[in-house]
Amino acid sequence: MDIRIDRESAVPVYMQIRGGIRDLILSGRLPDGFRLPPERQLATALGVNRTTVLSAYRELKADGLLEAHVGRGTEVVSQKTGKSAVAPAGPLPWRQLARDGSVREPDPLVRDVLALTERHDVISLAAGLPAAELLLMVADRRQHLTETIEPALAGGAIVLCDRYADASRAYQGAGRGLGEAAVDALHRSFAPLTPDRTYLFDCPVEAALARVSARSGTSVDRFERESLAFHRRVRAAYRRRARREPRRISVLDAGRPEGAVFEALWRDLASLLRAHGHAVPGDPA
Repeated sequence: MDIRIDRESAVPVYMQIRGGIRDLILSGRLPDGFRLPPERQLATALGVNRTTVLSAYRELKADGLLEAHVGRGTEVVSQKTGKSAVAPAGPLPWRQLARDGSVREPDPLVRDVLALTERHDVISLAAGLPAAELLLMVADRRQHLTETIEPALAGGAIVLCDRYADASRAYQGAGRGLGEAAVDALHRSFAPLTPDRTYLFDCPVEAALARVSARSGTSVDRFERESLAFHRRVRAAYRRRARREPRRISVLDAGRPEGAVFEALWRDLASLLRAHGHAVPGDPA
């Protein structure tokens, strides 16, 4: 297999291996049933450790591109009936679709994707799926900002948002290895609004993942299925940003009991609301 690794790249090595194998599978150069080398053998050939290849294989299995079989090893399964991975025919011809009327150029999501794809100074689309994930999230955030958040603020409302730019810095910038600077550059252009306060519920990665596993009746999403190393990069990025912006980001110890965490949050939030002239429940009339 022809897999190239750029050791100077910010993209983690295991993600580069995953991307190389994924491209080979989706292009048809690795057919269904092709047996991949054992992790140790491929690691030796690429000059990396076995854990790195194991992580790449694990990602590809989660993508539905590989399956492991006792006695047969790891095989390509992308085109077999019933598998979820589908190779796209190619990038969507957005401008052609807009010209022939299949989609309307003024559509906010289409417009923003078009603009994002031209930001080659910020991010290279050669990064593949992680880059596409970031671009779509920023486009969606831009649409949410212009259609929901900004009108609400203009009307005097207090807006509570579950996730914003910090999440993309952590998950796509650090977790996916695209770089926090790239995420910042995109948000400066397309979602420049900065929250007055951000609450970071922080606890060790192992504790957070244990809570996810203990949930009843809920499915695990693709981010929660990521490796321990991925989640550690995400947490480190959040904490790094909090150190850079201590006035905006309030770090709450989420390892404490739920009531204690809420009390700390409410105490800070109530103070913030009063500072902005808002009434707080319980205050004297």
